[in-house]
Amino acid sequence: MFEHLDTSPGQEKVLLKATDDVMEAFAKARDEFGPSRTAVGTALRGEHFDGAALRELFARHDVALDNVRRTVQGALAQVHEALDPRQRRELADLLEHGPGYAYGWRGGPGGWNRRCGGHGGWRGGAPWHGGDHGGDGPGRWRADDSRAG
Repeated sequence: MFEHLDTSPGQEKVLLKATDDVMEAFAKARDEFGPSRTAVGTALRGEHFDGAALRELFARHDVALDNVRRTVQGALAQVHEALDPRQRRELADLLEHGPGYAYGWRGGPGGWNRRCGGHGGWRGGAPWHGGDHGGDGPGRWRADDSRAG
């Protein structure tokens, strides 16, 4: 991505830090959402439904989600400031449409697929397309694999 955007080392540092910050915020939120099943089970298990336990759970979710929102907004603001208009436009297209959208990101001349062996991968085809991955003929599995048909 850095090569495609033609970023400087300083810009790359900003992008990497922003990505790390966002990933860390999502990991913390995931840790908070993890015990949710236990809280739901506790609320249902008793003689009477425990709405207070769910309200407490949802309040913790709100805090975790708010932290993710603030982190993402701050990271995107830093990235916006670090990139020039062309770089912002190309990164925005990538984020909005995914890596297959922008001509050159994947599939086009000089795109990522070309540098990675083209549509067929390194050895003539992706395994989900029945390609040859190992030089022993086409198919999903190698001939010496017990799953081979």
